[in-house]
Amino acid sequence: MSATARSSLVLLPFSLLVLPEGHRPIVAAPPLRAQEVIELPKRDISIDASVLGDAFRIGGARARGWDVLGYVPTVAFDERGLLYVLDADESVVHVVDSEGELVRRLGRQGEGPGEFGSTRDMVVSRDGTLVIGDAQRRVYHAFSAAGDFVDQFRLGNAGGLSREMRGAVSGQSFLTLAETQTARRFEIVDLVGGTAVHRPLFSTWRPRDKVHPDGVEFMFSGYETSGPFEWWYPEAHFERLPGGGIAVADTSSWLIRIVGSDGSVDRLIRRPLSPHAITRTMRDEAKRRQRDWFDGLSPSRYRDLIFDAIDNMRFFPEVPVVCGMRTTWNGGIWIQRCDDDAFGDASAIDVIGPEGSYFGTFSPGATEMPDAFGPNGLIAFIQKDEFEATVVVVARLSDPALH
Repeated sequence: MSATARSSLVLLPFSLLVLPEGHRPIVAAPPLRAQEVIELPKRDISIDASVLGDAFRIGGARARGWDVLGYVPTVAFDERGLLYVLDADESVVHVVDSEGELVRRLGRQGEGPGEFGSTRDMVVSRDGTLVIGDAQRRVYHAFSAAGDFVDQFRLGNAGGLSREMRGAVSGQSFLTLAETQTARRFEIVDLVGGTAVHRPLFSTWRPRDKVHPDGVEFMFSGYETSGPFEWWYPEAHFERLPGGGIAVADTSSWLIRIVGSDGSVDRLIRRPLSPHAITRTMRDEAKRRQRDWFDGLSPSRYRDLIFDAIDNMRFFPEVPVVCGMRTTWNGGIWIQRCDDDAFGDASAIDVIGPEGSYFGTFSPGATEMPDAFGPNGLIAFIQKDEFEATVVVVARLSDPALH
């Protein structure tokens, strides 16, 4: 089902990040090297959704035991096929086997060793080492593959806890993103000697219009945001690859950069799919949706402030083609497209093989983007059931080429 792609080599001495006058460039020039460019075909090849087979599910409104789930921000697999489910409401990680049975629970609310204040994210290495970010205590907690508490690591040379934790580089190192007013920095966080130390890997652009000197800030019901609100600005999608590099998509076009472990861009993967322009109807619909979302959430004292920010919402001039990305256990890349549905209700998902070849596309509505990929074709989704209760669905991909 794969399609042949055209490949070429381009010699690029470095990628220059353009900054305002008076600022130093923060992207060091790597050694001169050949950069591979892979051009994928434009025409979609359909992938049959029957390759997705249910394995088990946990949670949901009918759950009565340990699997009653609150807010689950993330899930992950290890090489044994164990599934790690972070329940942020309960400050606990459920470790589940391939049959959906509970193996162990890690953590609980508290201030002692292995206890959490406020969990927001986690990463799991292939061997099962677990690292959890604790926003309240401003530390990272590490657990061994056997489930034993190892240590906690306080912030070192970083200003705050990582907002986005990605796949582990090693047992106690992981990938994260730090954003400044003019750039995005992809960093490796090393947990050493009780301290979390950030080291830069790769830097890229950030849309200048995202810098708002007049932005207002407010907090309500545990949510924090700033205004004016923004829609359709290209986000930084990034995922760890098994070989040590990362895949990055952060422009409005269909463009994936493969960054090596030394921070150099080794490969560009492109499809000739163009973003489409924002219309007035789309802007009005975006504002309506934002008002509806905040209407039942906002305390009355913030209502006027929030709705004024929505009225002055800023829009990128075009809808980015890419609105989501995940990497598979074997190094493939799944790309969720925005061009089919600008509001993300249902969109196509392109599947790219580890070597950059185009495998095919799931049509809109055929499947959601998996929240985690595991060994032997395991995938997991965080969903809501018909009663709006959290459920984690685990499936298995029958085609090895999708692993």
